[in-house]
Amino acid sequence: HGARISDIPCRVQPTAGTTREDELSAALIRVLRQIKSLVGADTAVVPCLGALMRCGPMRVSALAAELGLDVSTASRHVSRLETDGLVARTPDPSDQRAARLALTPAGVERMDAHLRHRAEVLRAATKSWPEPDVATLIELIDRLADDIGTATATGERA
Repeated sequence: HGARISDIPCRVQPTAGTTREDELSAALIRVLRQIKSLVGADTAVVPCLGALMRCGPMRVSALAAELGLDVSTASRHVSRLETDGLVARTPDPSDQRAARLALTPAGVERMDAHLRHRAEVLRAATKSWPEPDVATLIELIDRLADDIGTATATGERA
């Protein structure tokens, strides 16, 4: 049995010239790797199902845009989801020639199971944290996400 990504304690060791941005980037990458390990082999499944759960039925092109994918990549993911019985195509009421994707009951169940597991892991990871620390972390992550969005929208580059 091989080591999982989450089992490898890989931290960037500060060196001369390491900036706070380097440290922040390394910390975020570690968190993203840990979160990705929660998804496991479902790296394409969970984002697709999550988008359909959040946004409701949509065309493949809208799903691709929501996930930042090209349509051909989204179509490949959707084909797999359809084969696995997690997503079904329904006629688009605004254009009968087009189809919208919707979660099947199995897709809802799969996503619900993932969300429950993720919540359990996050609860366990922060169980010893004081509630104000958790609230502050949420606030800071939201702020960082907003500020990254603003910086990339206005063309600021590193």
